[in-house]
Amino acid sequence: MHVTRLRPREGLHLDEESLAALIAGLGPHEGNRAICTALETMAEALVEAEAAWHRADFDMLAARVSQIAVHASRVGMPKVARVAREIVPLCAGFDHAALSAVVARLMRLTEAALFDIWEVEGLSL
Repeated sequence: MHVTRLRPREGLHLDEESLAALIAGLGPHEGNRAICTALETMAEALVEAEAAWHRADFDMLAARVSQIAVHASRVGMPKVARVAREIVPLCAGFDHAALSAVVARLMRLTEAALFDIWEVEGLSL
C-alpha cells in the first residue's frame, strides 16, 4: 500500500504598502511597535483559536479568529484576514467539514505570515 501525504501550500502575499503606510503614519518607532503588538496578539489568538477548535468551543473560536482578522488587516495580511472572517459564519452552522478545512487553512496561512513578515525589507522588528 502506498500512502501519499498531502501538504497544501499557497502563496502568501503581504501588503507591504499597508505596512509602509502604518509606519509612515505612526513613525518608525511606534509603527514597528504597533506591528509587533499586532503580531504577538495574532500569535496568541491563533493558539487560543486552535484550542477552542479542539474543544468545540465555537463562540471562542469565532471571537479569536475575528481578533486575528482585525490585526491581519492592520498589518498588511489581507488573505489571512479574509480567511479568518470566513470562519465566523461557519461557527454558527453545522458544516463541520467546511469549518475544519477553513480552520486548517487559517492555521497554515497565519503561521506562514508570522514568519514571512520578518523578511520584509525595511522593517526593524
